[in-house]
Amino acid sequence: METTTALATTGTPGARGVPRSVWVCALLSAAARFAPLPFLDDFIIGRIQRHLVATALTRHGRALDRRQVAALYEDPQGCVAGCLALLVELPLAILLFPIRKIWGILKAIRGFSKDVADTLLLARCIDRSLEGDMMTDGTSSERLAFEARAVRLAHFEALARTDLELLKSTLQGVLRRSGAPRLALRLLRKVRRQDREVEAPEPLLQGEPELQARVSELDQALQGDELQALFHAFDQRFDAALQRQLTAPPG
Repeated sequence: METTTALATTGTPGARGVPRSVWVCALLSAAARFAPLPFLDDFIIGRIQRHLVATALTRHGRALDRRQVAALYEDPQGCVAGCLALLVELPLAILLFPIRKIWGILKAIRGFSKDVADTLLLARCIDRSLEGDMMTDGTSSERLAFEARAVRLAHFEALARTDLELLKSTLQGVLRRSGAPRLALRLLRKVRRQDREVEAPEPLLQGEPELQARVSELDQALQGDELQALFHAFDQRFDAALQRQLTAPPG
């Protein structure tokens, strides 16, 4: 059974557990922005998000293959648009890579807490949808794809309508004080060196006791009433957006 940590101890409606694997995925996704090659960061983040979905399905007792709900982690532009964009962007990205990487690292340092927050909230939306009767075993492939896409679009909508400054600043304070970005980058190098999907984040975290302690600090930081109110409001926006997506007439 995967370890989870309660976000609050006060019974606030927005409270829910954060599985340790989600914390590892969030930290690795943020650390991937420091990847040394063009587009490698996006590739690594894609792998981590695929794992995020796979572990969520297992956690909620689903026997589905993650590819059946690929819209939860795939680029919403779709493969064709994404591949065409890659063909256009790749030569320029290689040409400008040194400049892009320096600028990317500067943005990554500032944006580390945002990347962590985004992954935490994506996992929250996925868990929330799987707690209900969505994406269940035995559902047709067409319906699974429709529901997965609805969840991802609702997540984007809720994210766009939520002021995340309090969450980001809270995370940033702990991350800056604890050195978690440095530890996450070390863990990312280990994952890349072993050429492995992040199959078992829990053992990886246990192999990094200092990072495990930092995760506990992050857990504690999310227990305040103000953040719980933020999570509760985010959940309400997500639920409303998801309902709109599920009932919208086919485009």
